[in-house]
Amino acid sequence: TFSPQQGFFDLGMDSLTSTELRNLLQTDFNCSLPSTITFRFPNVEALVNYLQREVLDNCQPVFTPQIKAEISQKQPEKSQLDDDPIVIVGMACRFPGGAKNLQSFWELLEQGKDAITEIPQERWDQETWYDPNPDVPGKIYAPYGAFLEQIEEFDGEFFGIIPRESVAMDPQQRLLL
Repeated sequence: TFSPQQGFFDLGMDSLTSTELRNLLQTDFNCSLPSTITFRFPNVEALVNYLQREVLDNCQPVFTPQIKAEISQKQPEKSQLDDDPIVIVGMACRFPGGAKNLQSFWELLEQGKDAITEIPQERWDQETWYDPNPDVPGKIYAPYGAFLEQIEEFDGEFFGIIPRESVAMDPQQRLLL
């Protein structure tokens, strides 16, 4: 479960993504931020508080829309979540067992289907890597696993990635893209 107090680096941030976040914030807020921002404000809550307190009051907006419509005086009802700095606006997922979205995953769970299968032939040569003895080094001793389907289908060209790099990429990177 995500918590706004959970550290960026505990969530998987590294120095490269720290720099990317700072650059995005500088672009969005049209201001200059220190390169150490994620070290000085190490979680979402601290960073949001800093941005609200120090940056938003002093920055120039990048884009100011021209509002031509009349603004309604009617105020929407206040929600319990109005002060929450985190909002989930979309969701996508893939799970073993052929579940390509949240609905199909839920159906898989409702039906009690088992998503554990034998290792697909296209993943790796099971004869080379399998040994039922767990003490044999460099071998796997379980001939089963939970595998995503069609993992090899990745349009690297769409992302400007040449085929050689696409094959060498970590499958998790391909999924993220």
